[in-house]
Amino acid sequence: MYLSFIDTTERQVVNQTPFGQAIAAIAAQAADLLHDAGHPFGWHDGGCRILAEALQTWSEGTLQLGCSGRDQAGPPSHFFAVLETQPGMPSLCIDADGLALEHEFLEKIRFFEMSHESIIAVYPGDAPASAEIIRDPDLSARVAALCSERIGPFQGWRADLLQRGLAAGQEYVADSAADAERMAAIDGMRL
Repeated sequence: MYLSFIDTTERQVVNQTPFGQAIAAIAAQAADLLHDAGHPFGWHDGGCRILAEALQTWSEGTLQLGCSGRDQAGPPSHFFAVLETQPGMPSLCIDADGLALEHEFLEKIRFFEMSHESIIAVYPGDAPASAEIIRDPDLSARVAALCSERIGPFQGWRADLLQRGLAAGQEYVADSAADAERMAAIDGMRL
């Protein structure tokens, strides 16, 4: 079960959930707000933190600010919103492309950015960020209001997100364990 996947022919993310589709549509609409505010970039090349903070505001703090980077020591290179489904299970990651489990999210970044990002689930607020990543609290508030206007309050989506995220996460964990067992069996057969 995938929450989203990459259509490599069209070079785009395909959302498998109504929530992911709704967020991607809002991000597309809100891109005009980004440019109207004088920002010469999009959600994936400087505006990611503006959108992530908008989602955090819209969720009234339920979503946390997450970030990824090319290594743990360097500054974050992408911001997104994070929803933990259950301790020990993959978290949900939300950005302008929609909704994904952690591994789907990393695959997307690696495909589009051609980089080897590692995920940091929750952004430590005092950590430095890349100078290319801009904060604009006023614009974040406007995008949060747009979310409320277009798709209602976050709490109306939360239960479905947790259910879908937990089911997809459990399937991913089970598949990963089965893959590890198969690889161990193959390694055991080698001379």
